[in-house]
This record gives sequence, structure tokens and C-alpha cells, in this order.
Amino acid sequence: MAFSSFSFPPSTPLFPPAATVETYLCDYASHFHLRPHIQFSTSVEDVSYDGAKWVVVTAPTSPDGTVSHSLPRTYRFDLLFVCNGHYSVPRYPSTPGLEPWLLSRRASHSVFYRNPSISGAPFSLGKSHKVLVIGGGPSGQDIVADLHGVVGCIVHSASTHLAVHQDQDESEPALRLRGRPTHFLDMAGGKGKVEFEGGIVEDNIDYCIIATGYQVSFPFFKAPSMSRYLIDGLPPSLPLLPQELFNTTYGVFPLVRHTFPFPFSNSESMPPPSPTSLAFLGLLVRVAPFPLVEAQARAALSAFSHPDRIDWTHESTDIMERYRTLKGQLGLEDSAAEDKVSEAQIQKAWCRFEPMEQFDYRDLLADLVDELDGTSPSHPDGSWMPVARSKSWERELYDHKDVLRRTWRALEASGEAEDWVRGIGTGDHSEEEWVDLMWRVVRKGEGDEKSGEKA
Repeated sequence: MAFSSFSFPPSTPLFPPAATVETYLCDYASHFHLRPHIQFSTSVEDVSYDGAKWVVVTAPTSPDGTVSHSLPRTYRFDLLFVCNGHYSVPRYPSTPGLEPWLLSRRASHSVFYRNPSISGAPFSLGKSHKVLVIGGGPSGQDIVADLHGVVGCIVHSASTHLAVHQDQDESEPALRLRGRPTHFLDMAGGKGKVEFEGGIVEDNIDYCIIATGYQVSFPFFKAPSMSRYLIDGLPPSLPLLPQELFNTTYGVFPLVRHTFPFPFSNSESMPPPSPTSLAFLGLLVRVAPFPLVEAQARAALSAFSHPDRIDWTHESTDIMERYRTLKGQLGLEDSAAEDKVSEAQIQKAWCRFEPMEQFDYRDLLADLVDELDGTSPSHPDGSWMPVARSKSWERELYDHKDVLRRTWRALEASGEAEDWVRGIGTGDHSEEEWVDLMWRVVRKGEGDEKSGEKA
């Protein structure tokens, strides 16, 4: 998950905690002398287009997050990168009965979770508690792993889990796998009941953590004039490619290679912005973000420098092809064009990549940079470099990420992980050292699992 231009330090754990990743990002900023170019404690209050440049209004913020609206500053830019992420506005399920749980502070979104003591609950989670975790994505899985052995019982609800019968013996008594919740029932005496697919009911639940994702949000696009370019809601169904952008809350549609817009429609009052003057980075999910965003930034800079070299017809054809592919995968070929439910399903899947797609995508961005830059000279300091293409070991090891994670967690639990990683990455061939370590961990995990099956 490292940027291609900056490695994690030697002996870093294979699955580093958040504090280690934060240190890595701070070291990256220091190494490349980025701090003088960053405005800390600043809120972006408004972004608009004035017919020539992007106008950005900012305001200082205090440590508690309070914005000082009385001290705004205004800037005008030729190129705008939107990089505010998509992990701040919670997305809640519409399951009946959930609202009373939220209001009574017996349920909260995973955005508020830090550890069992800071989970959003009004109490520290411990052995006396039965906790429901909803969501089978990375957040849900990480929280289940974090709570394992800390709370008395975890009920993990995900669409990928089979709806097993409540009385069936389970391999791990402290972990119960359930399908999607169908109804949150009334709470009595601080304990609650939840019904799941198949009619299964779990009672005596003390707390619920909802790891059901987030909504893409751009609160700084406030100006009415921005509604000509970015619309909240679902786009019309293809085959006609819209000339506006749509914030579907799952992503932004349509974007060339998931990064920058197509040409906007002309306005009577002012010329529209150049499509390559605006780029959205990091909207894709189920990916390793750092190398991917690095490639997106490089592609966006190439497009900004050479907008006349973009084959818009080719790019629109790629959009249409992905749309048709997703429609087929979701079984929506026969859906009516005006079916908003079908369109919502497609848009939900639009930015969600299957495991190997992220590597294909990085290579497609590298292709775009090659096409646009052509024989453009490198920057004198060597920074104008090609996008790092994916490597075979990345794909191969990503296919083993589950056993890699399980085995590494077991090594951490046994106190052996530090010995395994000590000194890795210090030699002249540091990448090969890391790859060799990961394959050794995979082989150990697969061997331990086979031994367990025989036993």
C-alpha cells in the first residue's frame, strides 16, 4: 500500500496499525518538503467557477473544529483536485426499528469506532457484553477482529454469511455469523433483539456497530452556479452520456478513468470549465489507496497539460462498456431505462472494484499518461516520471491476502511477528525481501491450516 516513490521503513508490520500509517504519511510530507505547501487548521468553505478559474474560499479552524467564518480567504486556481475522501458521512441501512437504537445510543456507525473503549457506545465494551457488528467490508471485518477476545460474544451480520439456524453448533462460540438484519426489535432493560434473514433472532444484544459504508459528499460546492456542473442524485440511464456530473452518494459519474470529467455543456452566462481542470481522486473502494491515488494524480496532471490529446470518443466508449458489463453482472439487462432502483444498483457498484481490477486500472492510467505525454521531456529534477505499473507479485499476493492477514494476526498474538519482520527492507534489494517475507507467511499459514484439517 506504499506510494511507489516512498517505501515504508524497514521492519514495519505487514498489517500496520493506524498510528504507523499516520507516521508514514507525515514522513512522506517531510521527505518531499510538502509542509510549506499545506494549510493546516483550515476549512474549505466554498468552491465555485468564475468563468476563468476555480474560486476557493477558506476559513481557519480551531483545535475543536470550530470554523472562524469572520476570517475568510479567497484563492483562484487553474487546476482543482477534489481529495476530501469518502469516509466521513455515514451511510445507515433502512432496516426497520433501527432509529430507536440510534437515539438511545445503543447503536452507532463505525466512523465513531476507535477501539473497544472508544466505540461510540456509552460504556467500554468488555467480556460482559454481546455486540452486533453489521457489515462484511474491511471496516466490519477489522472491528470484529479488534473485538475478538475482548467482548463476550460477537454477532457478525453480513450478506455473505449463510443464514444458519440459531441452535446449530458453531465453530467459534464467541462469534456468531448471521445474514442481513431484517428488523431491530424493541429494547428492554438495556438489552435488544434483532431478527435476521431466515427468521433467526438474536437477543440480549448490548450494543450494535454499523459498518455499512459512507456517502460521498462535497459540502464545499455550495454556489448555485455549481449545480450546472455537479448534480446531487442519480444520472439518467445510458445510452446517452450526460454532460453534467452526478454525485450519486456512491461516487461521481461519469468520470474519465474515474478521475476527471467529460466536456461540460456550454452555459449562456459564462464559458464552462475545462474538464481537465477538475479531478476527483480516491473515490474507488476495495483498493489499496496510496499507489492508486498516486497514479490518478499523475494522470490528471498529464490530462491538464495535454487536453487536446484526449480521445473523448474512446473514453466515452469505455464508460458505456463498463456500464453494460455491470448491468449484466447485476442481472439488470431487462430492466426498464427509467428504473431508478436499477440505476442505483449500477452506481453503487460503479466505484467498487473486484480484487484484481485495481491493478488493471493502474496500468490503464499508465497507458493514458503514455498516450498524453508522448515525447514530453521529464522535469529537470526527475519528478515528471511515468506511472508505476502493477507488478506480478502484487497481484499474486493480493490473491492470498486473507491467509496473509490471518497468519500475521496469529504471529502477532503469539509474539513472533516482530522476529519475522525484524530487519526486512534494510538490504540493497528491499522489495525482494518484503516479497519473500510475505510468501513465507503465506506458506506458514497454508501449512498450519492443512495441519489443522488433518488434526
